[in-house]
Amino acid sequence: MLQSNMDVSLESLVNSLQSTRSTLLSEIEMLNDTEVNIKPRRDKWSIIQILHHLHLVEQSVTSALVYALQKNERNTTPFKDLQLTLDRTHKREAPQQMEPTETLMKKQQGIQLLEHSRQELLHALHSVIDEKDLFENGLKHPIFNELNLYQWVQFLELHEQRHLTQLKEAKHAILQR
Repeated sequence: MLQSNMDVSLESLVNSLQSTRSTLLSEIEMLNDTEVNIKPRRDKWSIIQILHHLHLVEQSVTSALVYALQKNERNTTPFKDLQLTLDRTHKREAPQQMEPTETLMKKQQGIQLLEHSRQELLHALHSVIDEKDLFENGLKHPIFNELNLYQWVQFLELHEQRHLTQLKEAKHAILQR
């Protein structure tokens, strides 16, 4: 079901973001540095690469969000159904600038990257004085075309859920070895 801006709030969106992130971090809690760097298959990302990708996307969306808020070009964009984000039967290639590094990283480094990009996002969201600004400003999305800024943040949360499923699959494959 599509939502209208009458039944959404920034607070509920931030809570959803935090809930998904907590679930993601709890999934990797017991894994060591070696395990998070193992690719389940040659053509799949390691857990640390998933974390790095999530960081890169969150950082990029945050920068775009700040830019759009500063530019403040009012354009009302209708709400779109973003559930396609969760559909992993449609594999999408990450844009080159969102591709994770092949360099091995410690698990804590990946966690710190996520913490940094999340703090930047929360800072940007908490600097919004009038929530209407999130609904009345938008940016082009590579899949969904034009999205308002609120839906961009919704996309981030769904994108993280998508990769949480991928992370769980990678974890399962790694622990079965």
